Amino acid sequence: MGIALFVPRMPASAFGGGGLRHELSALGGQQVLLGLTTAVFGFAGVFAVYSYISPMMTELAGMAPGGVPFVLALFGTGMTIGSLVIGPLADRALRPTIHGALVCLAVVLALFVFAVHHPWTAAIAVLALGATGSAVVTPLQVLVMNKAAAAPSLASASNHSAFNLANAGGAWLGGVGISMGLGYTSPAVIGVVLALVGLGVALFSASLDRSGPRAGGRPEGAREAESSLQTAQ
Repeated sequence: MGIALFVPRMPASAFGGGGLRHELSALGGQQVLLGLTTAVFGFAGVFAVYSYISPMMTELAGMAPGGVPFVLALFGTGMTIGSLVIGPLADRALRPTIHGALVCLAVVLALFVFAVHHPWTAAIAVLALGATGSAVVTPLQVLVMNKAAAAPSLASASNHSAFNLANAGGAWLGGVGISMGLGYTSPAVIGVVLALVGLGVALFSASLDRSGPRAGGRPEGAREAESSLQTAQ
């Protein structure tokens, strides 16, 4: 209802879209796929841990079951804080913000292994996990939308699909660690690995961006963005 009331109606032509086939073609760009891959691996570490917050808090931190909802509220508070902080940083320097957010996420997940054994440090770690997890989401959304400027609808949908894959895959991998008898801290260790893989993909993508202009080409997505802007005008 809010969208219907407050979002102005605009013709599809204003966005430079050329139909499903055109958007699918634009969405297949190398940098778009690398951005989506970064989202899948980078964010999976968050849900590798978050999916098992309840047993972690009760079995490792020694909390009563009634304290778990407050911990979940802390996670949501952290996500809000992360969203507020990361937006201006992404506006100033998108790529470094992505890299910094993934590094911070890996550090928080590594510290989570030790912090989860005490109620207060566990609560702080969950707050930090929410903040760093949210900090990963926003700049990656912007990156994918920029690189797939000629496919605005599918770019947005595909980015959310990538994060949903991260949710499912991270939860599954975290469960694998627990089922192998590695304990309730194993999802955090797995999360560190996933965040570092995401960082590696992001750094590789950034290196391609840097080498493109020097080779005489234009950054991927620039021509599509210019075309979309001209169509809108």
